Amino acid sequence: MNHLIIVIIDDEPKNRETLKAYIHRLLPINSFEIILCNSVKTGVEAIENYLPDLVFLDIEMPEANGFELFKNVNKETFEVVFTTAYAQYIEKSVNEVGCFGYLLKPIEGDKLKKILDRFNEKVTNKRYFKFFNKTKNRSGLAPY
Repeated sequence: MNHLIIVIIDDEPKNRETLKAYIHRLLPINSFEIILCNSVKTGVEAIENYLPDLVFLDIEMPEANGFELFKNVNKETFEVVFTTAYAQYIEKSVNEVGCFGYLLKPIEGDKLKKILDRFNEKVTNKRYFKFFNKTKNRSGLAPY
């Protein structure tokens, strides 16, 4: 991965800081930036300003439900991992939003690691595919 941008949206400061500390311990790279947001409103602003690769999003927050975020941003530009204490949102998260992951609080490090590893693999494969197609097109071969 090159420079990875992560946004964490959670109304509870302790949850934001704990997740940030976990990510710092688990990510296999040093080139990443984490932006912390305390609401859907500040999360939308961060997504617009920083164009993140990965967003960790709480669902139950006082001002707006986490699902409200998707009314204001293009979900196709990043992957979302829901971080919530409520299991009842998993079906909506998967079937309507198409989330990359779903972590129940308190977050377990081994489950977070699996999601980060899977994300790293996805990004690596995507970059390889782009490189492979560019190389193939330069050689005069038609893309398939």
